[in-house]
Amino acid sequence: NIKNYGHLHDSPNAGYPISALAGVCDISLGGDTIYEGKLKEKAYFGNGSKNITTEHIKKALRFQVRLDVFVIVVLSIAILF
Repeated sequence: NIKNYGHLHDSPNAGYPISALAGVCDISLGGDTIYEGKLKEKAYFGNGSKNITTEHIKKALRFQVRLDVFVIVVLSIAILF
């Protein structure tokens, strides 16, 4: 997912974390949006469901907690050593 979709975002770095989350949750994020009353075509990230449910959100939050713990552990080890 990251390899296929990460580079599609207008912002050079934003597509990579969006693609990662879409892959973890098996969803599609992004797509067309409206700015100042005008439709702007934008890329989709991921090839999963476009119908996001509360279960997808719970899965994303669980992933975020695991990622936070991982970062805290790695940074703690780096500080200690």
